[in-house]
Parts: sequence; C-alpha cells; structure tokens
Amino acid sequence: MLTEATMNAVIIYDTFDFGAQANAMLKRATRWKDETTLWDVRLWRADLLKMPLAAETALMEAVEAHLIMLAVRHVQSLLPG
Repeated sequence: MLTEATMNAVIIYDTFDFGAQANAMLKRATRWKDETTLWDVRLWRADLLKMPLAAETALMEAVEAHLIMLAVRHVQSLLPG
C-alpha cells in the first residue's frame, strides 16, 4: 500500500547551486518503497535574510517547517554584517 505524506522544508543557501543541490538531495533521499514524501520547499538566500521583512517572512515559514536545512559554502554568508 502506497502512503503519501506532505512535509514542509526551508532551505537557507548562499549560492543558487547549493540551494538547488540541497533541494534535489532532499527529494532523492525521501523516496521509500511504500511511502511517497512530497516536499513543499521554500528556498531563502542567506543575504536576503538581513532585510527585516524577508527575515520575518522566512521565520514564519520556518516555524511551520518539518525540516530546516542550511546549504552554505561560506559560513560568513550567515553572519551579520
């Protein structure tokens, strides 16, 4: 019997390639024999989170998320500044 679940995820990334790779890996990793997990993924570029409105919106999405993933190549992209 095939079951289907919908999960929410937020991916915070610093380069588009890392965000796209993280999204693809998440979808590949959740393929099961008797279960299909559908992901509603929200992608947020780390530097945009320095803007108050974007940060607030991302936080609201993250509160509802089942998974929050950081896909960053450079930790500095997450630091304030």
